[in-house]
Amino acid sequence: MPAVRSFAIILLLALSTGISSLAVTLSAPQFSVPGGTYQAYKSVTITDATPGATIYYTVSGVTPTIYSTQYTGPISVNRNMTLKAIAAVPGGPVSAVATATYSFVPPVAPVFSTPGGTYQAYKSIAISDATAGAAIYYTVSGVTPTVYSTQYTGSITVNRNMTLKAIAAVPGGPAGPVTSATYAFVSAVAPTFSEAAGVYQGPQSIAISNATSGATTYYTVTGVTPTTSSTRYTGPITVTSNMTLKAVAAVPGGPAGPVSTVSYTIVPHSTPVRTPNSSAAFFAMNIDYLTAGTPWPELPIHTIRLWDTGTKWGNLNPSATTYTWKNLDAQVSMARANGSQLLYTFGGVPPWALPKNVPIQSITRSGGFVTVTTSSAHGMYYNPTQPASSQSQVTLAGVSNSSFNGTFYLTGTPTANTFTYAQSGADSSSSAGTISAVCGGAYAPSMCAEAPASLSLWDEFVTQLISHLGAGAIQYWEFWNEANDPFYWQGDPKTLVAMASDAKSIIRAVDPAAVFLSPSTTGNYETQAECAGSVQYCGTTWLDNWLGLGGNSIINIVSFHGYPTIGGAPEPIQGSVYQLQAVAAKHENGSLPIWDTESSWRNNTNLPEESDQAGWLARQLLLEQSIGVQRTFWYAYDNPAWGTLWTSTGGLNTAGEGYQRVSQWITGVTVSQPCAEIPASPTTFVCSFTRADGYVAQAVWNTAGTANYTVPSQYVQYHDLTGAVHGVIGGSVEISKDPILLENESVF
Repeated sequence: MPAVRSFAIILLLALSTGISSLAVTLSAPQFSVPGGTYQAYKSVTITDATPGATIYYTVSGVTPTIYSTQYTGPISVNRNMTLKAIAAVPGGPVSAVATATYSFVPPVAPVFSTPGGTYQAYKSIAISDATAGAAIYYTVSGVTPTVYSTQYTGSITVNRNMTLKAIAAVPGGPAGPVTSATYAFVSAVAPTFSEAAGVYQGPQSIAISNATSGATTYYTVTGVTPTTSSTRYTGPITVTSNMTLKAVAAVPGGPAGPVSTVSYTIVPHSTPVRTPNSSAAFFAMNIDYLTAGTPWPELPIHTIRLWDTGTKWGNLNPSATTYTWKNLDAQVSMARANGSQLLYTFGGVPPWALPKNVPIQSITRSGGFVTVTTSSAHGMYYNPTQPASSQSQVTLAGVSNSSFNGTFYLTGTPTANTFTYAQSGADSSSSAGTISAVCGGAYAPSMCAEAPASLSLWDEFVTQLISHLGAGAIQYWEFWNEANDPFYWQGDPKTLVAMASDAKSIIRAVDPAAVFLSPSTTGNYETQAECAGSVQYCGTTWLDNWLGLGGNSIINIVSFHGYPTIGGAPEPIQGSVYQLQAVAAKHENGSLPIWDTESSWRNNTNLPEESDQAGWLARQLLLEQSIGVQRTFWYAYDNPAWGTLWTSTGGLNTAGEGYQRVSQWITGVTVSQPCAEIPASPTTFVCSFTRADGYVAQAVWNTAGTANYTVPSQYVQYHDLTGAVHGVIGGSVEISKDPILLENESVF
């Protein structure tokens, strides 16, 4: 019985204690930072007012229990988070759940002062952010930045290709989105020089240009690589001695482009471009009337040029199916009989071979200009360097609107099937009808300067010509006469390249030894500056274009016409040859022989006195041989008005006799001193020669008129252009525009 009583007492005490504990209510925990939206992360302290209570919490939004994480100290809230907590007494009740949701708004993305892109000048980039109190961090390597990256403190110099990335963050808060910009820098293009590298005669003025807008050019003249700290280019550079010129261009504040380099060799005006030719082959001639009564010349002539000799295309092929060979055959026979070679010059398109009756597809007049579209290639060419009156003409007929019919000068040939011309009248359109080229040029209307309607017509003529002649009848072929002059050629230079290429293939198939000359050009000036001032007539400009279009791979000899300006002296011929040589060298033709296939004082009225003509001729021959022209063709032996050397009534005139004398002087010699002005007297020209067995001679003249010349002691006599021989008396002689030949002994 006592044992039962004790158990009851213990049970009663236990029950009464439990009931008391269950009746206690715990307060919910408190967060030091209320839930909300913030820019900076928070450190949250949790407290509870119940003595002895333990706090448990979760950061995932899950309701905590006494098995959740026990709170021991401040919680780092460094992300969006729902924090929940309870308090509990050991073995006792659990409080209500305290909840706080924290979210963090990052700063807005930074903004760059200059957007990414491709630039020519380097940039200074400022970075800004609209979020108050935010710090900016960036990278320049393309790596995504963090708050541990470089902190932005001022403008960033972007002076290379670069990917710039930046973020913003409020201290202790999340980073915002990344702003990225890629900067690329394009340098200025390489500068170009007005003259190609090469050997030039006398000082040259070199202009440097650059196609990059706003670029500044810098250069050196010592061969040192230039930088933007080198001399700034402000105008043409005068090159008076051998020089390696280098240049770069840069937009201010941008990268320098590639370096352009050119080397110039400056030689005296007299330095030959080829070894002077003192053989008989140097002397050649244009003879117009061999088949009309002119006897074989009384002069040494190695080669005859067939041009104004009744042998042009239109002479030999007067209709599509007719060939007339009599005149050509007679001259070939005479050349063979006299041991002379022949140069045939192409030119003179027959009228029947021009574009005719090409159908019109459409025609429109607008604002005083007419545009014609043809249903097939029209075969016409507009030369933008020539004045309106030198352009080809075209005739329109049969157009539905007859106001379009008529003959007009071309104003443009934008495509192979369109051309334009000027015509007043109401704006309108029409169709139908045809167009035909009008025969133009120096020999119109019997022969024309326009291109043939098709290559097939040309090919057929060349085929018939060489088939008739056979191999060896004509040794040299010149692809056109004065192709830069619209009197003789009004076609596209590209067409003449194609014609030359076809002709070479056709002729070589019959005569593998045939030699081909470039189209001759006239208006070949002494200096590049003169050429630039006469774009429409400069021969070297035209030749430069033709060679660049592919003509350089077709020819064996570079041809030109060495006429002076009207009434001009012959001395500029040396500069003209140098300009020609520079163009040839530019197109890898720099080692080819140079021939002057037509030159003289021009019309006899330019130099009416025969004695003056003889002196002019002698100087021209001396200068051309000295500068390295390998063959020169006088124009013309028997032409009564132009460079006349012979007449049917008087035979050889004074100029013809002068030709004969000079050919004696310079055949078989070695040019020991090229023809050049002497420093003490710039109007006095001297050329020196030697022969075997100790012979020495000196040709001398004065371009200004008479002057006294002190004769070097080795010379004892001189020849004049009449053939007379005079002794040197008192150590000096009077010289004039007519050359004399001083000698130490007689050899002829």
